[in-house]
Amino acid sequence: MTFNQSLKYLEKLTVYGIKTGLNHTKIIAKELGNPQNFFPSVLIGGTNGKGSTSAYIESILRESGYKTGLFTSPHLVDVRERIRINGRLISRLLFASGISKIEEVSIKMKSSALIDESPTFFEVLTLLAFLIFKEEKVDIAVVEVGMGGKNDCTNILEPLISLVTNVSYDHQQYLGKSIKEIAKEKGGIFREGKWAIVGITSNLAVKHLREEAKRCRAKFLNLKKREIKKNENCFLLKIDGKEIAFPEPPLAGNHQIENAALAALVCDKLTESGYRISNNEIKKGIEKSRWEGRLQKLGENPLTFIDGAHNVDGIKRLKEFVKTLKGEKILVFTALKDKPIKKMVKILEPLFNEILFTKVDMKRATTREDFQRIFNKEKIIFFEDPMEALEKARKKAGKDGVVIVCGSLYLTGYILLKIKNLKKRLWGSGL
Repeated sequence: MTFNQSLKYLEKLTVYGIKTGLNHTKIIAKELGNPQNFFPSVLIGGTNGKGSTSAYIESILRESGYKTGLFTSPHLVDVRERIRINGRLISRLLFASGISKIEEVSIKMKSSALIDESPTFFEVLTLLAFLIFKEEKVDIAVVEVGMGGKNDCTNILEPLISLVTNVSYDHQQYLGKSIKEIAKEKGGIFREGKWAIVGITSNLAVKHLREEAKRCRAKFLNLKKREIKKNENCFLLKIDGKEIAFPEPPLAGNHQIENAALAALVCDKLTESGYRISNNEIKKGIEKSRWEGRLQKLGENPLTFIDGAHNVDGIKRLKEFVKTLKGEKILVFTALKDKPIKKMVKILEPLFNEILFTKVDMKRATTREDFQRIFNKEKIIFFEDPMEALEKARKKAGKDGVVIVCGSLYLTGYILLKIKNLKKRLWGSGL
């Protein structure tokens, strides 16, 4: 199987949509030799901040001399972004050979009635990551939960530490309509006798996550905002009787300070399992971290940022960042139909001089007519092509203004791919 053939195979699997529950994944994993049992891991769930926090943890571990595996989702430009060894995308050859093996096993199992349906897109990529981490003999893997936790196929792992960054509303059709239900699902990654670390989130979410940790006899630890202090040119995390220093993260937004603090805390707790990680390595690891599509600066004159915020909590965090910026502000926005679009736009609208709506090329995309209906307006400023919307926004903002692009990770991926293909960055007063 070639790389392009592997992409076509994955594309066919998208018809199976999202499947919850671990039994199907476990059966296929067993046939593959249970690769998930051959390396230690950290498993990271939460509504927002999972990817950034995963990137910080992986970078710290790599800086400490460990061979790392990193599994995240979704990808923005290249599907291989999801699986990295020592911070690098895996080769096309390795990707294709792994997919070929999983396809072969799946066909065999289906014909033998060991499974009744093909694996999903996400199942295949999760199993591929675990196969590659086993083959590459990583010292430790940092794995981001796809959605939820308890019923997510990444949960076939037995992690050293489980982390939930925060809990808010998203994917309610799968995770539940209340914070209690969502927290219980996300807390399903906690393990008996292991650290269950929770980031800064609502008191109600903490309550239910603590109950979940108690139920499975995990060691519960909740990071609180007051435990993070600014100290000259760095931050200090004072928690659990210890003081951990970490630098201001390279990713923009105050919420990244919380994500970096969580990463520092997780790495400190890994020392209890024999990992050698110093404060200096925590500092260097955070400083060297990179994570595309999260308040990523695309250019200047006007200042242009793109952000993957795609739910209410993410939009609120983006709002705090936008409030620190000066000048004429133009928003380029789209979101998928199943998102709370009206709430998201209402949060941002007071901060912007104008909103330009656009769409992404997929079935769940919100169209011009959808936006008109949602906002009860006969006319809105709408562009079929996101790049045209971005170009118009930059002209409207002027060289001293600000442009923010947000609302969907699919929009983020599209813009980044187009810029990459154009081999341009947005420096100056045009594209």
